[in-house]
Amino acid sequence: MRQIYRRSTGMGSPGAQKIMGAITTGMGVLGSLNGGTMGIFVVVGILTIVIGFWSEKNPVIVLHEDHLEMKLAPATARHLIRYRDVAEIDNRGPNKIFLVVHGKKIRLPVKVLEPSDLQLVLAAVRDSQPSQPAADQARGEQE
Repeated sequence: MRQIYRRSTGMGSPGAQKIMGAITTGMGVLGSLNGGTMGIFVVVGILTIVIGFWSEKNPVIVLHEDHLEMKLAPATARHLIRYRDVAEIDNRGPNKIFLVVHGKKIRLPVKVLEPSDLQLVLAAVRDSQPSQPAADQARGEQE
């Protein structure tokens, strides 16, 4: 089992999320002190800080022997993807890579992963795919 966390640099990093949350919370507090209705900034800032701490402690992708788990945020569903169910890897550019599973496209979180971690994920999916002749033969046996 290999756990892959968010990249540690850039605007999507946990550190940047906590800094943006602190700034937003500060703006909300200062705006409220001046008689404004800036309370929403306090709430959004605190939520951003919580997500920053959550992102530090929880992996984005967990690679297992036969499947991967993907969870991007606390309130989102966890995607469990069996390697054998991946029909193709649809690479539409440097920031758009999809796994096609049962006809449904699931986007990989390219922007939050280090390039080396993205290569590990793609290698795990590719390495577990049956070779093309074996896959064709398996389809022929099922028909």
